[in-house]
Amino acid sequence: SGYFARQAADDYTALLEIDPSLQALSGERITQQQHSRIDELVLCFHPRLKAEGPRSYDQYPMCAVYRKRRPFLVVAFVLFATAKLKTCVRSTQLVQNVQQRNEELLQARAAAERKVRQLA
Repeated sequence: SGYFARQAADDYTALLEIDPSLQALSGERITQQQHSRIDELVLCFHPRLKAEGPRSYDQYPMCAVYRKRRPFLVVAFVLFATAKLKTCVRSTQLVQNVQQRNEELLQARAAAERKVRQLA
C-alpha cells in the first residue's frame, strides 16, 4: 500500500526541517559494521543524554547497586524460583488431570449403573 513508505518519508522530512545536520545519521540504513551510529543517534535524540552526555557504567545508580551484590547468588535465586514455579505448575496440572479422570470415571460408573438398572 505504500503507507509506511509515505509515513517514513514524512518523518524524514520533518526531521530534516528540525535539524539538517542529522541527514548524515538518519539517511542511510545502518548495518552491523556501523553499530556506533546507533550510539550517535541515541546521543542526538535522547534529551537527557544530549545535555549530559554519556557516563561510565559505575556512575549509573542501578549499575552500582547491582555490582555490589553477588551476581552468582542472584542467578542462583532466579533459577531456583524458575524451577520452583515450574514444579508448582506441573503439580497443579497433575492434580487437575487426576480430578478430571476421577470425574470421568464417576460419570462412566453412573452410566454403567443406569444401564444395569435398565436391564434388570
